[in-house]
Amino acid sequence: MRFAKVAFTIAGIYGIAVLAPPLFLESKFNHDYPPPVTHPEFFYGFFALGLTWQFLFLLIATDPIKYRAMMIPSTLEKLGYPVAIIFLHFQGRIDPRMFALGTSTGSSSSSSPSPTKKPSPTRVTTCRRSRMGSRGRARSTTGKIAPASPFRACCSKLSQRDRTS
Repeated sequence: MRFAKVAFTIAGIYGIAVLAPPLFLESKFNHDYPPPVTHPEFFYGFFALGLTWQFLFLLIATDPIKYRAMMIPSTLEKLGYPVAIIFLHFQGRIDPRMFALGTSTGSSSSSSPSPTKKPSPTRVTTCRRSRMGSRGRARSTTGKIAPASPFRACCSKLSQRDRTS
């Protein structure tokens, strides 16, 4: 039962660390992922319910033998999000980065992709310094395809070829 103690402790602490901050970041969420939240009761309800489960994980970690009956629903709670992400990905309703990483990365854009269409691929554009290998030799980035996203490289100017592709 030592494994169960460690696993549920880690799951509880990680869950609290991930689910607590969004409770205070609704305005940032509204800015980064338009349109704004129209039903705050669902937004806060989701995070409050998720936090409740994290505290249950910490309770199970105190005495896994006593709370072993709660281990099955606790495991199902942890599997719900990845399963939903898989289904949404194959329906084309989420950004491919969400499927790959489990979370959206990068800064926001002013428009959100259509939920029924997958974003069109564009060329990867990166800062010249990030393409540089050891001793200043450039690594080739030609032909790489990435999901459409706002330009976030540290260089302020794109070459004419990158602007038109």
